[in-house]
Amino acid sequence: MNYGEGKTFAELVSSIATLVIYGIAIGLGLYYEYIVITDILQFWAIIILIYIPLSIIVRIIVQILYNIGNSVAHEIKGGFPDNEVIDERDKLIMLKATRNSMFLFVVGFFVGLIFLAFKLSPHYFFGSIVLFGIFTDLTSTLLTVFYYRKGV
Repeated sequence: MNYGEGKTFAELVSSIATLVIYGIAIGLGLYYEYIVITDILQFWAIIILIYIPLSIIVRIIVQILYNIGNSVAHEIKGGFPDNEVIDERDKLIMLKATRNSMFLFVVGFFVGLIFLAFKLSPHYFFGSIVLFGIFTDLTSTLLTVFYYRKGV
């Protein structure tokens, strides 16, 4: 496994860890009524505004731990290989994966707009945005691994 694939798997772990930690925290907060907000828009604003910094912090921690672990592993092996830099191929793979996964987010946004057009609760709109945002993140990571294996 090269550096790009390992970094991508670390991103996948951080995405899943963020989702699990956040889901448990919000679920327990709703269950035990620590989070009681009657306004729907204020509720979803708080939910999203808590998720964004949490996601960033978990990603930074996982990337730091991955780089430390990668450095220790290569030090034990006896040196660093020369292919551990991000070159144009890696940038192209990340660009393609991001572009293709963003189409999924656009679909989710339009699904949310359809919910609003049929006068359903705003919970459906924001739920679809959050759900498709998570799917977009996971799809981007999985597409990056696919493109590394495919050899794009």
